[in-house]
Amino acid sequence: MIAKKIAAIALSGALILTIIPFNTAHAESKVAQKQREISNYENQLNTLNNKIEISNQKINSTEKKINNLKDEITKTEQTITKKNERITYLQGRIEKRHEIIQARLKAMQEQPRTNLTTEVLFNSTDIVDFFNRLFSISQLFGADQNIIETQKNEQAEVEVEKKQVIQTQEQLVASKKELINTQSVLVENKKEQQQAANEAQQKLDQAVKALEAAKLNAQKLEQEALRLAELQSNYNAENENKQANEFIQKEKSNEKSHASHITSQDNSSSDQSSSNGSNSNQNDNSSSSDSKSNSNSNSSSDSKPSSDPTPQHGAGGVVEYAMQFMGVPYVFGGTSPSGFDCSGFIWYVYSHNGYSIGRASVNSYWGMVTKVSSPQPGDLVFLQNTYINGPSHMGIYIGGNRMIHAGSSGITTISLSNSWVKSHFLGYGKF
Repeated sequence: MIAKKIAAIALSGALILTIIPFNTAHAESKVAQKQREISNYENQLNTLNNKIEISNQKINSTEKKINNLKDEITKTEQTITKKNERITYLQGRIEKRHEIIQARLKAMQEQPRTNLTTEVLFNSTDIVDFFNRLFSISQLFGADQNIIETQKNEQAEVEVEKKQVIQTQEQLVASKKELINTQSVLVENKKEQQQAANEAQQKLDQAVKALEAAKLNAQKLEQEALRLAELQSNYNAENENKQANEFIQKEKSNEKSHASHITSQDNSSSDQSSSNGSNSNQNDNSSSSDSKSNSNSNSSSDSKPSSDPTPQHGAGGVVEYAMQFMGVPYVFGGTSPSGFDCSGFIWYVYSHNGYSIGRASVNSYWGMVTKVSSPQPGDLVFLQNTYINGPSHMGIYIGGNRMIHAGSSGITTISLSNSWVKSHFLGYGKF
């Protein structure tokens, strides 16, 4: 009945061990997928952040242009104010001249219809008075002509300056409007880019959480696979010991049957005549020889070693010290006798044996060790591609093709011939 239960456990363990690698591979594939998603989101986020940075630079540049334009507008408005003052001044002069001209025209119209020049000249008293009057008339007409020319020039100047003022105002207003529109577009683009960046950041955060969950799930599956592998290894060892014991018992039973047969032959030969004595002696010698042979065979069977030799302690006390923690529970991230994970166990044991290796990951330890092909007790055993890609599990070689490690069931030993261990084996190393 017990044998059937053991066989059933072994069969179920074998079935689970065929299922677990598939689940583990699926979990590892999911981890890799999440890592690719994270890389994609990081690239998107970097691209968006670069665009936002460019938009910020453009916005800052536009703001500087707007501020410079505001300064120009202020200066132009001051210039316009001065020009308007000059225009007002010129218009005042024009109006005064216009009044003077109008007054003279009115005075001339009020005079009798005679030639003013002739009248002034002919009313002169002498030649000197005549030329004085002529000169005065010439100056009067010259002044009027200057007034008219000045009036025309200043009127033209007023029109030009008015046009320039209007043109400048229109240009500044148009430039300001264009810059404000550009700034509005840039701000809107930045807003959209920032929103896209926020969404990408959220997706990145979600992907990181999903990656951590996938890693944790993969680690749990790997730990379960390791636990089942340990159970399978222990079952195989127990089965081998059982088969060895059954063989020894069978050999002992055969030996007893053979000895009983020899005894009956000896009793039968003692009843024969003395003439057959020599033959009896020969049979006795033969029986003695067979008995010695069987005795040696029995001795050889009794001294057959178990399938898993006793671990060899050494390597500066590393193995001996590590074996003290058999049965300590597994704790993720654990680094003390209250609970260890695989790398925490290595760090704790080696640190207490004079090694300054620092607390690190399995991958880091793999990069630190000197690789060896033939391990000695106290060297390290590395496994890869368990719950994550690359070096991911480790233990201490204790001899007898076994290692001590922090498995899912705690600190225990496992055979390196275990199928799960062999499928993930990476190599040996020493500090």
